[in-house]
Amino acid sequence: MPQWFHEMITPVMMLCVFMLNARVSYRRLDIRTAQETERLQQVLIEELRALSELYAANIDLLDRHEQILMAPRAPMVVYRANIARLHSIDPDLVADLIAIHNKNEQIEMLLSAKAKTVRGGSATVFLFDAMDPKLHPMLEDFAEEITRCIEKYSTKVAPPEFDEQPGTVTSLVPQVAT
Repeated sequence: MPQWFHEMITPVMMLCVFMLNARVSYRRLDIRTAQETERLQQVLIEELRALSELYAANIDLLDRHEQILMAPRAPMVVYRANIARLHSIDPDLVADLIAIHNKNEQIEMLLSAKAKTVRGGSATVFLFDAMDPKLHPMLEDFAEEITRCIEKYSTKVAPPEFDEQPGTVTSLVPQVAT
Protein backbone atom coordinates (compact mmCIF):
# COMPACT_ATOMS: atom_id res chain seq x y z
CA MET A 1 0.00 0.00 0.00
CA PRO A 2 1.15 3.53 -0.64
CA GLN A 3 2.79 5.51 2.17
CA TRP A 4 0.20 8.32 2.09
CA PHE A 5 -2.55 5.78 2.88
CA HIS A 6 -0.85 4.81 6.15
CA GLU A 7 -0.37 8.49 7.06
CA MET A 8 -4.03 9.35 6.40
CA ILE A 9 -5.60 6.45 8.30
CA THR A 10 -5.18 8.03 11.75
CA PRO A 11 -6.63 11.47 10.87
CA VAL A 12 -9.55 9.87 8.98
CA MET A 13 -10.32 7.61 11.96
CA MET A 14 -10.14 10.59 14.32
CA LEU A 15 -12.51 12.54 12.08
CA CYS A 16 -14.95 9.61 11.97
CA VAL A 17 -14.88 9.26 15.77
CA PHE A 18 -15.45 13.02 16.15
CA MET A 19 -18.42 12.98 13.76
CA LEU A 20 -19.95 9.94 15.46
CA ASN A 21 -19.49 11.54 18.88
CA ALA A 22 -21.10 14.79 17.67
CA ARG A 23 -24.07 12.90 16.21
CA VAL A 24 -24.66 10.93 19.41
CA SER A 25 -24.31 14.08 21.54
CA TYR A 26 -26.83 16.02 19.47
CA ARG A 27 -29.24 13.10 19.60
CA ARG A 28 -28.94 12.94 23.39
CA LEU A 29 -29.41 16.69 23.59
CA ASP A 30 -32.61 16.49 21.52
CA ILE A 31 -34.00 13.73 23.75
CA ARG A 32 -33.02 15.62 26.90
CA THR A 33 -34.53 18.86 25.58
CA ALA A 34 -37.80 17.11 24.76
CA GLN A 35 -37.92 15.57 28.24
CA GLU A 36 -37.16 18.91 29.92
CA THR A 37 -39.84 20.63 27.83
CA GLU A 38 -42.42 18.03 28.84
CA ARG A 39 -41.41 18.31 32.50
CA LEU A 40 -41.60 22.12 32.36
CA GLN A 41 -45.12 21.91 30.95
CA GLN A 42 -46.14 19.49 33.70
CA VAL A 43 -44.70 21.72 36.40
CA LEU A 44 -46.39 24.81 34.97
CA ILE A 45 -49.75 22.99 34.94
CA GLU A 46 -49.16 21.98 38.57
CA GLU A 47 -48.32 25.60 39.36
CA LEU A 48 -51.65 26.63 37.83
CA ARG A 49 -53.34 24.06 40.08
CA ALA A 50 -51.65 25.65 43.11
CA LEU A 51 -52.80 29.09 41.96
CA SER A 52 -56.32 27.73 41.49
CA GLU A 53 -56.29 26.31 45.04
CA LEU A 54 -55.08 29.66 46.39
CA TYR A 55 -57.93 31.47 44.64
CA ALA A 56 -60.39 28.86 45.94
CA ALA A 57 -59.09 29.51 49.46
CA ASN A 58 -59.46 33.27 48.96
CA ILE A 59 -63.02 32.82 47.66
CA ASP A 60 -63.75 30.69 50.74
CA LEU A 61 -62.40 33.49 52.95
CA LEU A 62 -64.67 35.97 51.15
CA ASP A 63 -67.65 33.64 51.60
CA ARG A 64 -66.95 33.58 55.36
CA HIS A 65 -66.78 37.41 55.37
CA GLU A 66 -63.18 37.45 56.54
CA GLN A 67 -61.21 40.67 56.23
CA ILE A 68 -58.08 38.87 55.03
CA LEU A 69 -56.88 37.42 51.69
CA MET A 70 -53.70 35.58 50.71
CA ALA A 71 -51.47 37.19 48.10
CA PRO A 72 -51.62 35.40 44.74
CA ARG A 73 -47.94 35.98 43.91
CA ALA A 74 -46.38 32.99 45.68
CA PRO A 75 -47.52 30.13 43.36
CA MET A 76 -46.00 31.72 40.24
CA VAL A 77 -42.36 30.96 41.12
CA VAL A 78 -41.65 28.37 38.40
CA TYR A 79 -43.22 30.58 35.74
CA ARG A 80 -41.02 33.53 36.71
CA ALA A 81 -37.87 31.42 36.97
CA ASN A 82 -38.36 29.86 33.52
CA ILE A 83 -39.52 32.79 31.40
CA ALA A 84 -36.49 32.35 29.13
CA ARG A 85 -37.43 28.69 28.50
CA LEU A 86 -41.09 29.29 27.65
CA HIS A 87 -40.27 29.36 23.93
CA SER A 88 -39.70 25.60 24.06
CA ILE A 89 -43.24 24.67 25.17
CA ASP A 90 -46.60 24.71 23.42
CA PRO A 91 -47.24 28.27 22.05
CA ASP A 92 -50.93 28.13 23.04
CA LEU A 93 -49.97 27.23 26.62
CA VAL A 94 -47.46 30.09 26.65
CA ALA A 95 -50.15 32.54 25.51
CA ASP A 96 -52.56 31.31 28.20
CA LEU A 97 -49.84 31.39 30.87
CA ILE A 98 -48.93 34.96 29.99
CA ALA A 99 -52.59 35.99 30.10
CA ILE A 100 -53.12 34.30 33.47
CA HIS A 101 -49.91 35.74 34.88
CA ASN A 102 -50.86 39.22 33.67
CA LYS A 103 -54.34 39.02 35.19
CA ASN A 104 -52.87 37.60 38.41
CA GLU A 105 -50.52 40.61 38.62
CA GLN A 106 -53.43 43.00 38.03
CA ILE A 107 -55.47 41.36 40.80
CA GLU A 108 -52.50 41.52 43.14
CA MET A 109 -51.99 45.23 42.40
CA LEU A 110 -55.69 45.86 43.02
CA LEU A 111 -55.56 43.96 46.32
CA SER A 112 -52.42 45.73 47.47
CA ALA A 113 -53.95 49.12 46.62
CA LYS A 114 -57.06 48.42 48.71
CA ALA A 115 -55.50 46.63 51.67
CA LYS A 116 -52.68 46.69 54.17
CA THR A 117 -49.93 44.22 53.31
CA VAL A 118 -48.55 41.96 56.02
CA ARG A 119 -45.52 39.82 55.21
CA GLY A 120 -44.68 36.75 57.21
CA GLY A 121 -41.85 34.61 55.91
CA SER A 122 -42.59 33.68 52.32
CA ALA A 123 -46.31 34.44 52.62
CA THR A 124 -47.99 37.77 52.11
CA VAL A 125 -51.46 38.52 53.45
CA PHE A 126 -53.76 41.41 52.66
CA LEU A 127 -55.77 42.88 55.55
CA PHE A 128 -58.85 44.88 54.58
CA ASP A 129 -60.68 47.52 56.60
CA ALA A 130 -63.75 47.01 54.43
CA MET A 131 -64.12 44.36 51.75
CA ASP A 132 -64.97 45.53 48.23
CA PRO A 133 -68.07 43.69 46.94
CA LYS A 134 -66.55 43.57 43.43
CA LEU A 135 -63.70 41.31 44.60
CA HIS A 136 -65.75 38.15 44.99
CA PRO A 137 -67.09 37.94 41.39
CA MET A 138 -63.72 39.00 39.98
CA LEU A 139 -61.87 36.26 41.90
CA GLU A 140 -64.50 33.65 40.97
CA ASP A 141 -64.26 34.52 37.27
CA PHE A 142 -60.48 34.32 37.35
CA ALA A 143 -60.55 31.01 39.26
CA GLU A 144 -62.84 29.60 36.55
CA GLU A 145 -60.45 30.87 33.87
CA ILE A 146 -57.54 29.10 35.56
CA THR A 147 -59.60 25.89 35.87
CA ARG A 148 -60.47 26.01 32.16
CA CYS A 149 -56.80 26.42 31.29
CA ILE A 150 -55.84 23.48 33.52
CA GLU A 151 -58.52 21.27 31.94
CA LYS A 152 -57.48 22.34 28.44
CA TYR A 153 -53.82 21.41 28.90
CA SER A 154 -54.12 18.51 31.33
CA THR A 155 -55.26 16.35 28.43
CA LYS A 156 -52.32 17.49 26.26
CA VAL A 157 -49.63 17.04 28.89
CA ALA A 158 -49.05 13.44 29.90
CA PRO A 159 -48.72 12.69 33.59
CA PRO A 160 -45.20 11.79 34.73
CA GLU A 161 -44.16 8.22 34.13
CA PHE A 162 -42.25 6.30 36.76
CA ASP A 163 -39.72 3.57 36.08
CA GLU A 164 -41.01 1.60 39.05
CA GLN A 165 -44.46 0.80 40.31
CA PRO A 166 -45.69 3.19 43.02
CA GLY A 167 -45.37 1.69 46.48
CA THR A 168 -42.42 -0.51 45.49
CA VAL A 169 -39.51 -0.07 47.83
CA THR A 170 -36.08 -0.33 46.31
CA SER A 171 -32.90 -0.83 48.23
CA LEU A 172 -29.22 -0.29 47.59
CA VAL A 173 -28.53 -3.44 49.59
CA PRO A 174 -28.66 -6.58 47.44
CA GLN A 175 -31.58 -8.84 48.30
CA VAL A 176 -30.81 -12.45 49.06
CA ALA A 177 -33.23 -14.92 47.58
CA THR A 178 -34.65 -17.31 50.17
